[in-house]
Amino acid sequence: IVPTGTFFLLGDNRDTSLDSRYYGVVPGDSIIGKAVMVCFSANLPPEALAGQPGYRNVLAMARWGRVLLRVF
Repeated sequence: IVPTGTFFLLGDNRDTSLDSRYYGVVPGDSIIGKAVMVCFSANLPPEALAGQPGYRNVLAMARWGRVLLRVF
């Protein structure tokens, strides 16, 4: 459970990122940046999210309408 006013931050490399899984939640007033763009978005099936090796069809599941979408 993430308390109100805090954020659970995840790194971009699950196996080596030191993120909220190690340091806990981050207070909202400690975040000084803002999101400006979606770089890539995909609707992956559960087996891909479970980290099963060999899943390679990520581009077929891309949500192309969101790729490079400005969010500010």
